[in-house]
Amino acid sequence: MHFYALDEKENLVPAHQADKSLHYYCRECLGLVKSRGGLLRQMHFYHLEPNRSCRQNGKSLVQLQVQHYLQNCLPDCELEKEFPLINRIADVYWEKEGLIIEIQCSSISAREIEERNQDYARIGYQVLWILHDRLFNRHRLTAAEYFLQDSLHYFTNIDSEGVGYIYDQWDRIEKGKRALTLGFRKVNFFSYHSHLKESLALGSYPPWIKKRLESWRGYFTGDYLDYFLNMQESEKAALLSALSVDEQSGIMQVEENLQPGVKRKLKKLIRLISFSYRLGLNFILEKLAK
Repeated sequence: MHFYALDEKENLVPAHQADKSLHYYCRECLGLVKSRGGLLRQMHFYHLEPNRSCRQNGKSLVQLQVQHYLQNCLPDCELEKEFPLINRIADVYWEKEGLIIEIQCSSISAREIEERNQDYARIGYQVLWILHDRLFNRHRLTAAEYFLQDSLHYFTNIDSEGVGYIYDQWDRIEKGKRALTLGFRKVNFFSYHSHLKESLALGSYPPWIKKRLESWRGYFTGDYLDYFLNMQESEKAALLSALSVDEQSGIMQVEENLQPGVKRKLKKLIRLISFSYRLGLNFILEKLAK
């Protein structure tokens, strides 16, 4: 499914202007497509003959809804922008801020994410990844999520009817699993901020916030970077203290010379202690959010 296709003269035609009785051509694989949709469904093109190698064919209605959501928030963005130089078609292209937004609702390898990031970086763009939580944001990270830990990315729960939102989250990762998760923060895509590296000198931040300041070109209102940059120093100190305590409880190591049975019992005790700290951390976050 996709929003644009080519006519017989190779003109780009949006789905909402296409004639449902005519055939068009997919921009990626040149396969035959037709338009469909209506009052209860987004207008889109679909392949007459499925082509698994064509990324446009693999898009779901959910992905189209996320694209439509972003288009409503960013009216000057462009959907399914083609970049012939690197042989890519971006889900969403926001020229004003130099952002490519890629929406991922299906499995993807870390290698493919790295290649797309590098391709777009070569022509001057940063990629913002939006991962759908029907597949991602589980207890165990996928290879793609693990690769994206310090890269610009959010999650979404927008469904096939367009209901939902995009949100930010931070996790402490241990052995490929989410050991600690701070509550999600809804991202406001109507409000974007470019930031300067000098923001690093404005106060104390946890390492993961510093990495965002160093590598992200900007941020949206409501995400964790926005949250920390606008936090009072007293609030920041309380949260950093809580995070520090939790980090200390989470990194306690079991002596290697203990018997296996004793080691297992001690690990369970450590997890119980750590859990109590996490409850306290969540309480502090709720208080600071009010």
